Amino acid sequence: MDTLSVPTILVVDDNASNLQVVGAVLEQAGYAVAFAFDGPAAIDYARKTPPDLILLDIMMPGMDGYEVLMVLKADQRTRTVPVIFLTALVGGEETARGFEAGAADYVSKPFDYRELLARVSAQVELGLARRRMEDYARQVAAMNDQLVAAMGRLEELATTDPLTQLPNRRYSLDRIDCEVDRSRRSGKSFCLGILDIDFFKKVNDRFGHASGDLVLSAFAGLLRSSLRAQDLAGRWGGEEFALVLPETDLAGAAVLAERLLAEVRRLRVALPSAGRIDEIGTTATIGLAEFDPRGDDIEALMKRADEALYKGKRGGRDRVVTEEAVLGGEGERP
Repeated sequence: MDTLSVPTILVVDDNASNLQVVGAVLEQAGYAVAFAFDGPAAIDYARKTPPDLILLDIMMPGMDGYEVLMVLKADQRTRTVPVIFLTALVGGEETARGFEAGAADYVSKPFDYRELLARVSAQVELGLARRRMEDYARQVAAMNDQLVAAMGRLEELATTDPLTQLPNRRYSLDRIDCEVDRSRRSGKSFCLGILDIDFFKKVNDRFGHASGDLVLSAFAGLLRSSLRAQDLAGRWGGEEFALVLPETDLAGAAVLAERLLAEVRRLRVALPSAGRIDEIGTTATIGLAEFDPRGDDIEALMKRADEALYKGKRGGRDRVVTEEAVLGGEGERP
């Protein structure tokens, strides 16, 4: 046997000569052997250093083998250690009692040492096989956890804009889809907003695309901190962002959008330029449309939000425009 993996067998018997003889047989067969003269000593040893197998005498003073086995099987640290009873009481009721208590096998006294070694070897091999299976199960579980984590990272990469760390257009469309389904079930509307950063091209032209990325990242941070927990802000494309506002009508969405634009006007972004730091501000325009659960669809909703946005751009930017303005109503808030 490999000395690094020598199985340890605990022999429990109140008869010192039995311990000596059984111990010698086991050691000659290549096992490491530990001894206990009574039940409490065996339990204490097994709890501190669980052996690979216990050979347990039944007839012992004070605490017999059945009682010892019951304690071992009730303890998380020792319940899986196999136990072979050593006894002259083999057969009938005694054998059934032992197996019901959790004994793995019996060896009768006086010992046939070839039988003893065969039964010991069988239980040790079973124990080794069980541990291999447990190790394999742990490895599979760890691999499964890694796979789940990797799939989560892939899903995040597939649904998150890498620059702003906001949901990307794909995820935003999925969320709009969900809100459409919820709206049709509940009869409650929701609003879609399309936000566009005003004159963003001038930032790129003057300061470079790296500075433009800083502005986009700053905008994303502002959106995350300014919207409600139930709202979604996603990067729609370029300098455009989608705002999904659940269970919110057009009037409520306009109030939220105005508050958001006020935060945008206060935003300052530090941009490195030619050895100095330029701090710039910017504004944005928002177009809003409300989903009507009585027959609306996603394409029409997005089209109305886009039209409201472009009306705001043509009207001077830095404003909230609702779909009502496109249809000729008030709907425009400079």
